[in-house]
Amino acid sequence: VYHLTSTWYFRTPVSNTFHGRDIFAPVAAHLSTGLSPDFFGERIEDYKIIPLPTPKKLDDGTIEGEIIHVDRFGNLITNISHELLDGTEYEIEINGKVIDGIKKTYGSVPPGEPLALIDSFDMLEIAINRGSAARAFGVKPRTPVRVRRKS
Repeated sequence: VYHLTSTWYFRTPVSNTFHGRDIFAPVAAHLSTGLSPDFFGERIEDYKIIPLPTPKKLDDGTIEGEIIHVDRFGNLITNISHELLDGTEYEIEINGKVIDGIKKTYGSVPPGEPLALIDSFDMLEIAINRGSAARAFGVKPRTPVRVRRKS
């Protein structure tokens, strides 16, 4: 584990939001040429590995997961990968409320309506079209999410 501090290897200017493009991609490119990680910053010895919660798939097909991140728009990112979803019709329960099905886009529902969709990281996301799901559902990270097959 290294703290990347050697700005000579970064793309400039470094934006506030695209560190993947401006820091990590250039450093990865230099690493791929065989450059030692020591060139990029200080080695960190006292790091901690924090295990992410793993969703459970029950015998009846129900998936129990949780919110792992709330983005700046109030969208709720779960730990439920699209790989756990087999294409059947689902309903998603969060904080006592039920969302009908998994949609393709935010625009699949009217403004202000809740939806579930697969995000750009292939994870189940819960959102409100043009709104904040975190506020609407009153949830935060570690809130349970259940995905059930529709009957």
